[in-house]
Amino acid sequence: MAVIKGTSRSKALIMGQESTSTNQLQSTKGSKDTPEKELKFKKYKCQGCAFVYDEEKGFKRRYPPGTKFEPLPTFMCPVCGAAKDQFHEYHED
Repeated sequence: MAVIKGTSRSKALIMGQESTSTNQLQSTKGSKDTPEKELKFKKYKCQGCAFVYDEEKGFKRRYPPGTKFEPLPTFMCPVCGAAKDQFHEYHED
């Protein structure tokens, strides 16, 4: 990895990790390896305010449809600000 001029090595490493994570987080919907009908999307509910993150729909521009929740390095509830660990898998009954 190249160190970006004017940044510390640790910051450059973090930037490199973030770009790798971003590539890994790209939507898997319609990928060549997995037919779209075989994808299983989950929902995750915030324990603080009941906001539901739906992997199939994503969330606004930051998380396009098909973005899986588990591999996200961080996530903050857009309603109450709860951390990712406050979300649990949700099944509609």
